[in-house]
Formats: sequence, structure tokens, C-alpha cells
Amino acid sequence: MLSNDLMRRKYDAGLSFSAKSGMVGQNVWRPPVRCGMVLAEGQYEVGRFVVSDIIAWDEIMDSFGRVMVTYWQGDTFRTEWISNDIFS
Repeated sequence: MLSNDLMRRKYDAGLSFSAKSGMVGQNVWRPPVRCGMVLAEGQYEVGRFVVSDIIAWDEIMDSFGRVMVTYWQGDTFRTEWISNDIFS
């Protein structure tokens, strides 16, 4: 999937965001998660859904066109809205 240029740029943007948020270098690193709604194929295994293919993804965006990103910083759960330009 990272061989896809757009997916690679999105991944790199997430790493850049992580570095700026101060999450790198802590004992536990948890990458930011871009929030959205996903349409996927898969099957239930041992009580959980295992994805075999992602069919569609819709970002969660605010009225300014910013993308919702969530992450843990220490013991605090954070939600931020970042410019969608970073992902294009």
C-alpha cells in the first residue's frame, strides 16, 4: 500500500504530525489516526472484524476543510483538526 504515491504521502504526513506533536521519543509511541468512515470487506474471526479489502474511505472534515486526527499524548486522548493540504 505504501508503494502508492498518495498513500505514502499520507503516511509521511502522519509521521511528520507525530514528530510535531511531541509523541516521538516517549516510552509509548502511538501514531495519530485520521478519522473517517470506511467501507470494507472482511470477516468476523474470534469476535472481531478482520478487514481483507478497503473499498471506500470518507474523511471526517469540519466546515473549514480540515481533517479530524486523534491520538494519545501520555494519558490524554487528543482530537485535532489539521489542514487537508498536508495530505495532498
